[in-house]
This record gives sequence, C-alpha cells and structure tokens, in this order.
Amino acid sequence: MIRGIYQNSSAMQLLENKVDVIANNLANISTAGYKRRDVSFQQMIEAEQALDRNMLKVKLPDGFTPTYTDNSDGRLKQTGNPLDIALSGKGFFQVKTDNGLAYTRDGNFKINSEGQMVTPDGYKVMGNSGPIEINGSKIDVDQSGQISVDGKVVNQFLFKNINIDNSIIMKDNLYKQKTTGYLEDAKPRVSQGFVEESNVNNVKEMVEMISAQRLYEANQKLIKAQDDTLNKAVNQIARS
Repeated sequence: MIRGIYQNSSAMQLLENKVDVIANNLANISTAGYKRRDVSFQQMIEAEQALDRNMLKVKLPDGFTPTYTDNSDGRLKQTGNPLDIALSGKGFFQVKTDNGLAYTRDGNFKINSEGQMVTPDGYKVMGNSGPIEINGSKIDVDQSGQISVDGKVVNQFLFKNINIDNSIIMKDNLYKQKTTGYLEDAKPRVSQGFVEESNVNNVKEMVEMISAQRLYEANQKLIKAQDDTLNKAVNQIARS
C-alpha cells in the first residue's frame, strides 16, 4: 500500500514535469527552428514494469525526469527575404556568441553595421572561412549553403551535427554542447527566402496537456484512497 502511494506520487511528479515541457513547447510555437521536447514517460513506465517482473527493488524518484527532443523538420514558410535561410534534414547553423560557439536552426538573419551576417540577437553567423561578411547588394545562397554576393562566391555556411539532448539550451533559441570536441559536418538542404517553423503541433500538445492533467487528478484520487485505507488499518483494525 505504501509502495502504491510512492508509485502514484512518482507518476504525479513525472506528469508535473510533462505539463511544464508541454507549456514550453506551446510558448515556442512561433519560434523559428524550435524543436519540441517531450518527457520519456512511457520508457520509464516500461522500465519499472521490467523491474517488477524480475522482483527487483524499484528505485524511488530522485527528482530527475529525462526528456528528449523531436528532431523532425518543421514546415518551411516562404518569406521572400534573401536573408531568411531554412534548413531541411540534419544540421545546425554555427554562430559565435560571447560564451563561445553555439548552434541554431533559426535562419532569420540580418546584416549588422560592420557588414556581417548575424542572428536577430547580434551573434555572428559562421562560415567555412570565418564570420560571414556581406559587402554588396545581391545575395544568393544555393542548396548546399554556398553564398554569393553580386555574383561572386564569398563564403559557405558552416553546418554541424549536434546532439541536442546532450546540449545546454541557451536563451535566444541556441544550443551549446556540454563538452567540447569534434563535431561532424552536416549537409542539410538549404532554402533561401524561407524560414523553418517550429515543429510543434498545437493541437497535439493541447491534447497531451489535457491527458496529463487528467492522469494527475486520477493519481491524486488513488493516493487519497490508499491513504484512507491505510488510516483505517492503523486506527481501526489495529484496535480490534
């Protein structure tokens, strides 16, 4: 009975975290290049069931809830802006921040006062030849990421494969690797004049939010029922 209370409270903890993750997904539904996150809820249930089958002691929750990232592509939205660059397939833009290199799928770029291509927050976008500089009027980017200005090739976007689930999620829709080391080059398909929208499906997220809230309430009721039964066992049966 006490074990049941622990299991239900564990489920409530997971569900609280799931609601937080869903709320964050919904908050970023309009963030270009955002990748939705989810809680590894089903995997944890299956792991606990396996422990039960093998009559092993189930570890109580320690406050850690694993999450994972949905890396599927978001839809491409045409803007017609030559500085809007969208990626399809694996790969991230590399940008230079005050805290080192970071990675993003948000290709909503602009040109700063020094003629450098930067993110909306002013971080320099990196190419194979260093920061990308635009000195001219007509900008063309081909499907491989090669950049031409007024008909002359000036640089090539530097794309990298990163493991989002092993990254620190920074503000400004950026990811930073937890450990430094070699990152494989990526070869996504590049679309100029487009932005990659968030891959969050608002209808799906709302359905999961409602489901999580109902499961939370169900676990609350189960805990109360078990607590009431335990109270009777202690205070009534023990006295008889």
